[in-house]
Amino acid sequence: MLRTYRVAPIGPNQIDRVFPLVETVEPSLDLAAWRARCGEAVSRRYPGAGGDKIIVATNPLGYVQGLCVLAVKENTPDGRMLDVPIFAVASAADEAGVVADLLDYLRDCGRNEACGSIRIWTLGQDNWSRHLDGAAAKSWDHGILMLLASGRHLAN
Repeated sequence: MLRTYRVAPIGPNQIDRVFPLVETVEPSLDLAAWRARCGEAVSRRYPGAGGDKIIVATNPLGYVQGLCVLAVKENTPDGRMLDVPIFAVASAADEAGVVADLLDYLRDCGRNEACGSIRIWTLGQDNWSRHLDGAAAKSWDHGILMLLASGRHLAN
């Protein structure tokens, strides 16, 4: 499928450029902590094996337009699941296009990892600090669940 935006794992030269977008969804996260988190993701030889994967959507000029943090979770109520605690878009001109390309990437990733579903977390009145430290990873009372096998979407 032809995408307008390049969606790929974060590169070392993007870490600082992505931070202003991350800061909007997690104001308590400092640049040093973000660099450390990204450094682990970038240096991991096999991104799907343990730990988070950080993906970035860039426009044809290379400007960051979106960001997702994702990880494969085993033994969930729906089996293997692609868990997406951070899904952020920064486009005034084409928010829907960025979202569509990020979702296409997530669906492809979920299928490649043999996941039955994707959960994109929602914040409500919260911020992502508790999600970043993993405290809420086992909670099933939040987010949007996309079932890959049947194509149905359920909101929690």
